[in-house]
Amino acid sequence: MKPFTVQTWNALFAIAIAILFVTIMLSGCGKTGSPTSPTGSGSGSNPPVTPPVSTPVAPPVINQVSPLEGPAATTVTITGTGFSDTTANDTVYINGMIAKISMASAIQLVVTVPALAGSGPVAVRVHGDSVTGPTFTYVFQYVVVTLAGNGAQGDADGTGAAAGFNYPIGIAADANGNLYVGDQLNEKVRKITPAGVVTTLAGNGAPASADGVGSSATFYYPTGVTVDPSGNVYVTDLGGNTIRKVTSGGVVTTVAGDGGTGSTNGPASTATFSSPAGVAIDKSGNLYISDASNNQIRMVTPGAVVSTFAGSGPKGSADGTGAAASFYYPYGIAIDASGNLYVADARNNKIRKITPAGVVNTLCGSGSVGAADGTGTAATFSYPAGIAVDNSGNLYVADVGNNEIRKVTPAGVVTTVAGSTTAGDIDGTGSAAAFSDPYGVAIDKSGNIYVTEQGNDKVRKITIQ
Repeated sequence: MKPFTVQTWNALFAIAIAILFVTIMLSGCGKTGSPTSPTGSGSGSNPPVTPPVSTPVAPPVINQVSPLEGPAATTVTITGTGFSDTTANDTVYINGMIAKISMASAIQLVVTVPALAGSGPVAVRVHGDSVTGPTFTYVFQYVVVTLAGNGAQGDADGTGAAAGFNYPIGIAADANGNLYVGDQLNEKVRKITPAGVVTTLAGNGAPASADGVGSSATFYYPTGVTVDPSGNVYVTDLGGNTIRKVTSGGVVTTVAGDGGTGSTNGPASTATFSSPAGVAIDKSGNLYISDASNNQIRMVTPGAVVSTFAGSGPKGSADGTGAAASFYYPYGIAIDASGNLYVADARNNKIRKITPAGVVNTLCGSGSVGAADGTGTAATFSYPAGIAVDNSGNLYVADVGNNEIRKVTPAGVVTTVAGSTTAGDIDGTGSAAAFSDPYGVAIDKSGNIYVTEQGNDKVRKITIQ
């Protein structure tokens, strides 16, 4: 092989330059746009680039919800289409509350009913699209436990079962959740903390009507109880025919009644009552008294003037305004946010409503003794005594003769929420619980219900779930 000469190297270099020139010319040939243009515009041969096509997501559809009724923690299956198998993409609502999803697929969602959801539509939201399905009917559960008392008569202070009562009747709750009880045969007013710690606020056990502080004061069958916004407790002294005030420090004074039996109106110090049983206070500080043996509803103003608000005096069950209406041993009394009064008309076996103008109507109860649930006069009671109203206007009634706690809606629909007609002393849920002569009812700001039991000498607590 001959060695490369200078001429040979020059010839090869010239060929390389020529090839490079031709390559550059060919690469630029036909391009009039940007070399990075994705459209291939111009006269060149580059094909156009097609943008990606997104497939639209179909909105969710609900075909079936099962079951359509149940309490908290009920498992509900929603069948349909357009759901996501990624739970984070799905949201399920029951009556506006978010339900926890335990399983998700494109055609099915399994959820758990949240506590206190209430009744309302089932709705599903997926990727921003929503659909509303049928209504789910929420079944409230009323769970009964013993807060204080051991079932035996006693007057010991203490916590829970270490405390004793003797015929506890009236009960009321203050803004902090403390309870106040008219412990009738102990002749005392007792205080119970939310933790169930029982102490004696006032009274020493002697049946009398002396004012004083703490144990130096006496009562004569303290019965109805209410609390004002300042924490003052008002008590009807049924045996003494007086209305008493107890401060948070245990200072007891008489606000109305001279101790005599009668129905005299006028200045509070000379007014008379006959077995005052229930008491309620309105936003203006007026006290309303269910004057049981007088068959009337009396009023005591902040200016210490007593008048008759409703009731003619003779026993009866007539609806009407003021004195045109009649009652038969009205016992418990409660007031709602609008100033309407509700009276457990014990011996008429009815629940009566009184407007701020004094117009009396029968909300529910036929007058006959019974335990039938129903609406208005289709329902029956057996000596309804204690009564309380919640923030939604629902009433809870201690139905003494039936050993039950009944609920009454603003429309007069009556249902039994706890207890049965069989007396007993059993904690439990709904009809599995048992009471013995439940007399007083109170509701705290959280919606818990408290019941005093004459027969069991206890205070029970009912939570709604």
